[in-house]
Amino acid sequence: MKSRKGFTLIELLIVLAVVAILCFLLWIPLLCGNFWFTYEGVLTKIQFAENPEAEKIVDVNRNVYSYSEITVRNKDGSNSAYNLDTCVLFSYRLIPIGDD
Repeated sequence: MKSRKGFTLIELLIVLAVVAILCFLLWIPLLCGNFWFTYEGVLTKIQFAENPEAEKIVDVNRNVYSYSEITVRNKDGSNSAYNLDTCVLFSYRLIPIGDD
């Protein structure tokens, strides 16, 4: 009986298909996801660009494929809400949505 060395074409295509599916499933949330932002980074950006009175992030409603809503507490006790545009690769854009 002849010993078999290597892989068949079908085996290689199956492995390639599985790897492609995994890469596709992991890449989409990275393109339009908010996995890379930190609370401190968002709070610093809010304090610098929008609201220097922002003191603390009190609520985050994360949404991978759309805007995430961030609520911050100001020094005077009021809350401000912002939409976090997460479809900017490795960055984010804050959009004020009004005060409570």
